[in-house]
Amino acid sequence: MKRLKNKGFAISTMLYGMLVIILLLLTLIVNIMAYNRKSSKDLSDEIINHLEGSSYSQGVYTASIEVKNPNIINVYKYNEDSKKCLGGEETDCKELNKKSINSYKPYNIVKYKVNDNEELYFNILYVSDNKVIMQQRENTIYETMWTNDTNYGNLRPPSTLIDALDNATSSWKNVNNQTYTLGTTEFGAGAFKTNKTSCSYTQGALLNASLCSLSGYNTATYTNKKARIITAQEAGEMGCKFSKTGGNTNMSCKKFMYNYLYQSTSYGGTVEDDYHTASDHNYGYWTSSVSNEDPYVAIRFNRMGSMDLGDIFARTFGARAVVEINLNI
Repeated sequence: MKRLKNKGFAISTMLYGMLVIILLLLTLIVNIMAYNRKSSKDLSDEIINHLEGSSYSQGVYTASIEVKNPNIINVYKYNEDSKKCLGGEETDCKELNKKSINSYKPYNIVKYKVNDNEELYFNILYVSDNKVIMQQRENTIYETMWTNDTNYGNLRPPSTLIDALDNATSSWKNVNNQTYTLGTTEFGAGAFKTNKTSCSYTQGALLNASLCSLSGYNTATYTNKKARIITAQEAGEMGCKFSKTGGNTNMSCKKFMYNYLYQSTSYGGTVEDDYHTASDHNYGYWTSSVSNEDPYVAIRFNRMGSMDLGDIFARTFGARAVVEINLNI
């Protein structure tokens, strides 16, 4: 009987030992699988990052020109879905490879060092000849009339507005100088690349070539400016419409176009203007295009995500700097 007990104890000990070994083996296998999954993810992320820095042509990936502008701090992927990334500082913003030319696509956000002391956020409008044209995320100037010139004649150029913008951006030494003539220089890209400066305004109509194919004023030349103002034609390329009674054209613009304005969060934005007091709101900003139907109004963006007309002598709107930078300097 004693021998049987000893034998049974030995068998139990052996079984428990085998169970412990099996548990250790299972733990080891799970850890190995977890490590392999992490390694696979790291490898896939590395491949994706590599491909993001490459160009794809005829089934073959080739290395792209490396972006070497040292003033580019970061680039973020613009994402309107669920307001994930409109301005670069949202928690869900995905940082892109700033050295890859493929990261510089329309609407993506660039954090840029405009001078030795300022780092600002911009949304890309388009890329042309290795130059990035982008608009500041929030208003650069506030409470500025289109012009104070009452003697210029019909369809005045935005002289007061551009002078104020020039004063605000004159220290931005890390952006290109721009010389342009309104009514002659072509802005925009694709089908909307045009030198036109005026639009025929129709309530609720789409902004398209037939509505924005007029020249609104005599040539007005600006030399060595650090920034300019977006045209209504460029906004049309991004889908912006004129406002319409009833509101069904609201939010036709990309959300970054009307973010950082008074009550912008009510229309899809993520951040409201914090510059003004409750009695003095920042309602929007100007384009550099006018209505050819009224010499006293110009086209502007409103906080509801569309465009409308504003009195050129009004001070309730501002402007956002459109700048040009080189990808390689």
